[in-house]
Amino acid sequence: MVSPDPMAEIRVSFFVECEELLEALQDGLQALSSSTHDEETIHVVFRAVHSIKGGAAAFGLEKLVQFAHHFETSLDRVRTGTACITPDLLNLFFRATDHLSDLVHASRDSLDIHEPGMLLHELDVLACAASQSATHDGATSIPKEIALKPTETDDVASQRQKTYKIEFRPNVEFFEEGHDVVDVLECLAALGDVDVQCDSSTLPPLDHLMPTQIYLGWTFDLTTDVDQAEVVSTLGFTHGLATSQIFPHAQDKGCLPETSSASVGVANDQRIPNTPKDKTVVRVDLDRVERLANLVGELVINQAMLAQSLQISGVSPHSDTMHGLEEFQRLTRDIQDSVMMIRAQPVKSLFQRMARTVREASASIDKDVRLITVGDATEVDKTVIEHLVEPLTHMVRNAVDHGIEKPDERRACSKPAQGEIRLSAAHRSGRVQIEVSDDGGGIDRDKVLATAIKNGLVTENATLTESEIDALLFLPGFSTAPDVSDLSGRGVGMDVVRNAIHRLGGRINISSKPNAGTTFSISLPLTLAVLDGMVIEVADETLVVPLNVVAETLTLSDNMIEQIQPGYSVVRVRGTFVPLFDLGAALGYRPLCDSVENRIAMLLVLEDDSHVALLVDEVRDQRQVVIKGLDDSCHRPPGIAAATILGDGRVALILDPADIVANTIPAKAIERARMEPQA
Repeated sequence: MVSPDPMAEIRVSFFVECEELLEALQDGLQALSSSTHDEETIHVVFRAVHSIKGGAAAFGLEKLVQFAHHFETSLDRVRTGTACITPDLLNLFFRATDHLSDLVHASRDSLDIHEPGMLLHELDVLACAASQSATHDGATSIPKEIALKPTETDDVASQRQKTYKIEFRPNVEFFEEGHDVVDVLECLAALGDVDVQCDSSTLPPLDHLMPTQIYLGWTFDLTTDVDQAEVVSTLGFTHGLATSQIFPHAQDKGCLPETSSASVGVANDQRIPNTPKDKTVVRVDLDRVERLANLVGELVINQAMLAQSLQISGVSPHSDTMHGLEEFQRLTRDIQDSVMMIRAQPVKSLFQRMARTVREASASIDKDVRLITVGDATEVDKTVIEHLVEPLTHMVRNAVDHGIEKPDERRACSKPAQGEIRLSAAHRSGRVQIEVSDDGGGIDRDKVLATAIKNGLVTENATLTESEIDALLFLPGFSTAPDVSDLSGRGVGMDVVRNAIHRLGGRINISSKPNAGTTFSISLPLTLAVLDGMVIEVADETLVVPLNVVAETLTLSDNMIEQIQPGYSVVRVRGTFVPLFDLGAALGYRPLCDSVENRIAMLLVLEDDSHVALLVDEVRDQRQVVIKGLDDSCHRPPGIAAATILGDGRVALILDPADIVANTIPAKAIERARMEPQA
């Protein structure tokens, strides 16, 4: 039997760590661009690139190492104060981060990737610009985005220089994590001049040497103009992986506070204030989490079956058996909630991908657009996040291409030349609400309608409301772009978005105002695994309504009902009118009821705070149900979100009330009856 390759596991861990480092790199650059940073932010950005380079070197990933080295050298100019942070410089670093991410993914998947010649040239120019500008005043070709700080004279610089003695001894974990002593030397060399001595005093004879033990240590004499805190910060990536101490050199004691060497020396495990670890993180294979979630789902179904069996058998609700069942239900819910928390992830990684999409899309059509993210810590089921990548990418590219105007057009409308796209996420009414909004010109509804008529999508004499015109954007093949470009013009995009959102059990709405922008709102379930539902019966069919939208139930009488047009009625509820519709008729189970006397209505509160009432035959009970998605081979009628398995083994459909309302009640009728005070 062949033993597993230990390097393969380390390689997997390295690429997982790279994702975390890339996220930290993006966060740092965002902080730099929003001017909410301190000096430590620059060090965090530098260390992220350096750590990726060090780990890649251990696995022989030459292309990744070489590019990371160029990127790191350029960042060092900012870190040491040689170059100032400007918008153009940050744009260069963002583009370098995008390519670094591509290289990491290509290295992970053993794919080839093109050489970014122009990008490397710009990074190299930045790396050598300071020295060239000092010797050839105005003679070098320095890009406009690189702002250099005045160079100090040798006398001033020499007055600031100090010398430190650094004793460094790595642990086994230092090398297991893919680092090398050369990495430490390069970090210190970036701060100043370094002399190196190797301590081999503990090295045993060859026949007693153990390959898994570390026998060597190193002493670095660093001459630099930075203070001791920055030296400590530079070696932050060795935290927990090595033992190191920093002492002032004998001739430089006057440059430091009077103290003994013992008190100045800082142990490695005590000197990294910027990397506290408040939580212990365990990395688990996703397949194991999915298997656990599936098993808990089966546990919920079996618990429901047991509860129904005991109810049918006539066991007293006050018996020990029923008390034990209640405790079992509580534990099942706690386990389910805990598993869902494991599956939940913040949408931050998704939003960061959209930031790159905005940069690339705006650059391709010469528009100046920035992305603002709100609520990126909002947690959603991992499966939901994975399925959101494609639709969000389409929406963001559409906002850049169709929503944001050209800079000249924006100035003519008294707007800033730079357009703004806002991407937000928040929990609302037991669901997650994601919005993509822009401050562009809004939807040109006359143009949309004219295009739809030209393409034969609507008749020439059709009279449509604003919301109905907006809905035309989701029709397959619809496009208002005059020419086919890299971004749009082929009629593929928004219909893909709508279908993807519907497959997730979600909805998408549009709101737009002329010259004020457009907002696309996506409403999705927090999880694709379970939900709390109200089990109802309609025309001998068992259905489930999400509990989070149910406000109350009513027993109706005929004098509570007012008909506003044939087939559509409203119910009077405490001085207000609420649209009422027959759920059985809406789903095609039976004709409309002639009388509602003594029938049951469920009052629902939808996400936009509108109220509707569903006419049902019976409300059975409330329970937690496991969501079973409908695959592509099943037709998904309007108003059906998913299915579930009940305690008796039968399949019940899970309703999407808002979708039923949108496809059943005319918009004008809803607006007329929506919670208006009674006259």
